[in-house]
Amino acid sequence: MIRLYGMRGGKLVLVIACLIASATPVEARGRLIRMLDARQGLKVPGVMSLAQDTRGFLWIGSIGGLLRYDGQELRRIAAATIATQVAELRAAPDGSLYVLDSPGTVFRVADEAATVVAGPDGKPLAEIEDVWIEPNGSLWVVANDTIRRRDAAGRWDEPLGHLASPRIVRGGGGALYVASSKQVWRVDGAHAVVVAHADRIIDVLPATDGSLYVLESHGHLSRVVGDAMTEVFYLDSRATTLVQRGQVIWVIFDSALVAIEPTGPPEIIRAADGFTSIGPLLVDTEGSLWLGTYSGVQQYPEPDTAIWGLADGVPANPRFLVETEEGIWTPSWTGLGRIDVAHGKAADTGMNVRGGMCVDGQGRLWGADERGFVVRIAGEFASYPQVGAIQNPCDTGPSGRAWFAFRDGVYATRATGAPEHVAGLPAGVDIIETVHEDRHGRVWVSDRDLVCAAKLDEPIVPTSWQCQRIAAAVSVTDYEETEAGTLWAATEQAGVWAWNEAATRWDQVPGSRSLASRAIMGLAPSPRGGTWILGHGIVLRVRERADRADGWEVLESPSSWHGLPAVDAMDALETRDGTLWIAGFGVYQVPASVRGLVPLPPRMSLTDVRVDGVRSDPARVLELPYGENLLQLAFAALSYRDPALLRYRVRLASDEPWAELARPALQLAETGAGKHVAEISASLDGIAWSPPTVLAFEVRGPWWRRPWVIAAFAIGFLGIGYAIYRIRVALQLRLERQRVHIAMDLHDEMGSGLGSIGILAALATNTELPESKRRGVAAEIIDAAEGLGESLGDIVWSLRRGSNTLDALVAHILERGARLLPDGIVTLTTDLPSPVPAVPMSLVVCRSLQLVCFEALHNAARHAQAQNVTFGLARVDRRHWRFWVDDDGIGLAREAGTPRGSSSGLGLTSMRARAQAIGAELRIGTRSEGGTRVEVVFALGTPDRALRRIWRR
Repeated sequence: MIRLYGMRGGKLVLVIACLIASATPVEARGRLIRMLDARQGLKVPGVMSLAQDTRGFLWIGSIGGLLRYDGQELRRIAAATIATQVAELRAAPDGSLYVLDSPGTVFRVADEAATVVAGPDGKPLAEIEDVWIEPNGSLWVVANDTIRRRDAAGRWDEPLGHLASPRIVRGGGGALYVASSKQVWRVDGAHAVVVAHADRIIDVLPATDGSLYVLESHGHLSRVVGDAMTEVFYLDSRATTLVQRGQVIWVIFDSALVAIEPTGPPEIIRAADGFTSIGPLLVDTEGSLWLGTYSGVQQYPEPDTAIWGLADGVPANPRFLVETEEGIWTPSWTGLGRIDVAHGKAADTGMNVRGGMCVDGQGRLWGADERGFVVRIAGEFASYPQVGAIQNPCDTGPSGRAWFAFRDGVYATRATGAPEHVAGLPAGVDIIETVHEDRHGRVWVSDRDLVCAAKLDEPIVPTSWQCQRIAAAVSVTDYEETEAGTLWAATEQAGVWAWNEAATRWDQVPGSRSLASRAIMGLAPSPRGGTWILGHGIVLRVRERADRADGWEVLESPSSWHGLPAVDAMDALETRDGTLWIAGFGVYQVPASVRGLVPLPPRMSLTDVRVDGVRSDPARVLELPYGENLLQLAFAALSYRDPALLRYRVRLASDEPWAELARPALQLAETGAGKHVAEISASLDGIAWSPPTVLAFEVRGPWWRRPWVIAAFAIGFLGIGYAIYRIRVALQLRLERQRVHIAMDLHDEMGSGLGSIGILAALATNTELPESKRRGVAAEIIDAAEGLGESLGDIVWSLRRGSNTLDALVAHILERGARLLPDGIVTLTTDLPSPVPAVPMSLVVCRSLQLVCFEALHNAARHAQAQNVTFGLARVDRRHWRFWVDDDGIGLAREAGTPRGSSSGLGLTSMRARAQAIGAELRIGTRSEGGTRVEVVFALGTPDRALRRIWRR
């Protein structure tokens, strides 16, 4: 048999067909074998044990430690704890794994962490020979010629007595068996009953039918049913272990892997057929058989279909499949083979048939070789010579005639004798590549992209042919009429085309645009309904559906899940029992029972979580930082039967649509703040999807969105708001106080002045007063009016825009002083900075300083009898300034504290009150050289008393 190699998913795909010599002659079938080795990360390939846990992960115990396989990645588990050779692996019902290493220590592995299992004395179990886990979680251990049980609650029973040197413990079918090298016991509670005696027992297997298989190390396999023990198989080779897959018992020997079926002879697979070396066996939940070897792990996927190849007599690269009562014929460019289905064997006929073959309405098998036509009648080949008989495909039409295409035209079979020449070549055709008779009485031929048709109800002449080209078709490879009566044409590079009878043109079938390739090599009818579409990467059974966008409905899509070593086909044939035969790299035989299998959605598991490149525990709640965050997730779809079928989808919210993923990995960068959920699901057919695996995570908000910061901001904003409110109130009060000040000034100065003018005016109108008195009263009225005018001018000036600056105040004081101190009588000098700064001042401060300075200048001019007056301004410190007025007058009356000649001290009292109102310091004293100094120290921005009182509340 041949071996065909290809790479898919990083795994070696090995197709074997075998013919084995053994004590009992049997024929082995070709199989699909995948290899898991160093290319997938198995760095220490010596495999000693295999297991599959309840979640679906595959576990590999190697010479170098424990590994877990999820279909994508091999990961070393608990390397620091389990550092030596792993002898046995047992899966527990709770998802954990029990590991027995070569020194005899037992570990329990859960969540990728390993802990040593303690014995009844609380010390770690040691020198253990075998372990077993029951479905209820009970642990059995064999050590030091004793066996004992620990229940699911962790309580140890007393050792099971009366068993001589137990070494092996196995369970199955609701029973537990213990074996020594000489006998096997069935254990029921605290009692054990001997059920078999043998020599050098190496393994036992409780079968699904209730029987017990006993394997001896020197090659004997026996079956125990009740009290009877019979030998099933013997191979002169050292045996090691056995498992059951379906109804088949698989046994490992040093030299072979043996499959023992309920009926028929055992099948032996040796090194020539792909068997590598002795090792453990495992049947996974999908039915695949796994074999541990010294070079890796071999997988024999379910279903166990047959592959017929060169060693069986099937020629290389078969192009067509034809069925007769004698079997299935496989013509190719290199010869003709026949598969005898009834006897399960094949042979090369030695015939050099160069093209397709077909069966006419009389059951005759027709073909052609270099010499002419070939026909098989009554089990014998006969020939009809024909010049230039290089023949292309053969086709049987509705009339029952077999049609051929030769270099000189079209031929069709007759009831007897050689086929007759029906038509010559159409114009523009060099050689006919395909021929077909349709149900409308037309014959169709093609040459490259040119397709021609002619009616058969009249002689065909060159002008009878009606031809059209199919765009982009390198060549037309086959024709087939659908159940609806539409003629389809397969093309090598343009997909499938349909003949539009009404429009008399070829239209591409829309669904062929989405096929794996557009290289369609054949079309075949199906007894189950529909049409097979076959080509490179294409094995599909479809039914024409004009009401669908694709133009067809997919009815069947065989793949590796159904036993195909490759989805690549030239022809397909269905036999009466439903078996599907496909011509590809050999002939693939797919049983009818397999064709209806629908892959269930695979189980999903989260295998890796990394936050900013650091691995995180998937079990804990994930919190990511705000801003530059990176979340990397890896998932596993735990299906190993046909990894190429796996499809993945993801969504980030339950109300969002699903998005397809190229692989089971997801990377999220710079995710926004808040709570998020990532859901990923897998499917093997794109229809049924697994329940999504969900990972919830939260991205912390920025520091300014954290609760305590928000609370602080809220408090701050409230405080600022409250402060603004208080300031607004203070400003309103200050404005109100300014209005009061102005009102008071107007009332005090204008009211009293106007009152005085009124009194004086009344005196002036009194005719009894002498004229001289009346002139004096009039003069006083004039002086009072001038004073009122000046006071009103001062008030108006203080309310102007721009008047409440220091330089404006100084200029106004000097202007008023020039009027109070007329030039030639009193000399006014200044001591001012140059220039006086234009710094803003409070209106109240400005007005109060204005009145204080006016009062000081007025006292110097009117009461002190001064000849020289100095007005000065200087800066005291960063916040304070100083005004002063010096005069050389008569000074202060020491005893009274009032200027000489003054009738009262109301002026000084008013000055002190105004200074105190603005928080200024007023100093009035006598100069050493004579005269008086009035000095005011003030702050430009000092609030008035009302504002300060508000701040203190």
